[in-house]
Amino acid sequence: CDWSSDVCSSDLAVDHEATRTAVEAERAFLAELGTGCSLPVAAHAIDGVLHGFLADPSANRVARGAVTLPDGRAARLDAAAALARDLRGRLGG
Repeated sequence: CDWSSDVCSSDLAVDHEATRTAVEAERAFLAELGTGCSLPVAAHAIDGVLHGFLADPSANRVARGAVTLPDGRAARLDAAAALARDLRGRLGG
């Protein structure tokens, strides 16, 4: 992309840091679980907190949790992945 072009300039103007930060955390949570379309899972980040949900329908069990997302991209992604591992562990996975 030629950063001086109008297209790239408009893309930069559209970036909303809070939204990007939330989406990255949600995606890190899902990526840690290696989910497909059939796994009952949810992640929602709002106001610096990532909320996660994971279910095991065959065992009729659910696990919910939340984590405050720290500053720094790598730390946020690690925290999101750790929440996913915690919920999976609580379901015995």
